[in-house]
Parts: sequence; C-alpha cells; structure tokens
Amino acid sequence: MPLSVICLDFKATICDENGERKVVLIELQKSKNAADLFRFRNYLGSQYLGKENSYTDTKGLTPIPIITIYFIGFSLPIHQDVPILKIERTYKDLSTKAILHGKTPFIELLSHDMILVQMPFLKEHRRFEIEGILSIFDSKGRIYIEVDETNYSVHGREIIGYVD
Repeated sequence: MPLSVICLDFKATICDENGERKVVLIELQKSKNAADLFRFRNYLGSQYLGKENSYTDTKGLTPIPIITIYFIGFSLPIHQDVPILKIERTYKDLSTKAILHGKTPFIELLSHDMILVQMPFLKEHRRFEIEGILSIFDSKGRIYIEVDETNYSVHGREIIGYVD
C-alpha cells in the first residue's frame, strides 16, 4: 500500500506525567540530510514569532509550548545505536553542578525539548513498539513507500489505515 509522507504541524492537547492536560504545538519535520538544519531553524523561529501560537489567560497573552520531532534520514556521528533520542532541558546550579528540580513557565516557554528519530536505525532496532511504528515512515527518500501491514503491531496497522 503506497503512503504519502508529509510534514505536519498541529496543536494538540496532551496529558503530562502529572495527569495535567495542556495544549502544545507539535512540529514534525523530515530531512534527508544535515543541510536542512537552517530550514528547521527558520521554521521554528517563525513558530516562536507567530501570535497565533499563543492563548489568552489571566496573565495576558501566553505562548503555547512547542514540541519538535525531527525524522532524519542520515545518522549522527554519535549515538548511532539509538534510533530515537529525547533531548530534554535540565536546570542546573552553575556553581555546584547540582541538578535542580521544579520548572517555571518563564524558562519552559523560552526553550523546548526535542525528539530526534534517526530513520536509518529504526529497522535494525525494534526494542519498543514505538520504534516499529515509526519505521512505517522510512521512505528512503521517496515520496511513496510500500508497507507490508503484517510486519506491524495493531497500533501500527491503525496508523497505516489512517494515512491511506
């Protein structure tokens, strides 16, 4: 079954680890090579600038947090054995190097976490269901990909059915 691979940006309501629901902007981008870095940065900058990516609350206009997910068709020079990397911000005391606990909206809205999917390694590493599901999107640079649905879990087949 051929699938069209596209880039998506959307607002979503997510539930965090504390059970709190919040609205976030999710940016999905795919790149065949590292030269797309400037495209990623320019697009991300425009999302930070856009007033439509905010909401009004009791404090006034508040930016919506941004989550970026990058699918890259090349390998990084390090961590080649890890198909999905999560890069998170930590708060650290500069003098003592101690990790500080707790977060503040001021800092959280000035920066963002990132998930980076190294597409070349998804087929080799299927340790978790999400690695298998994300391997559906490995198009090897083509616009359409052929997918054998029998190679995927129920959740993967649901995604294939949705995209079709």
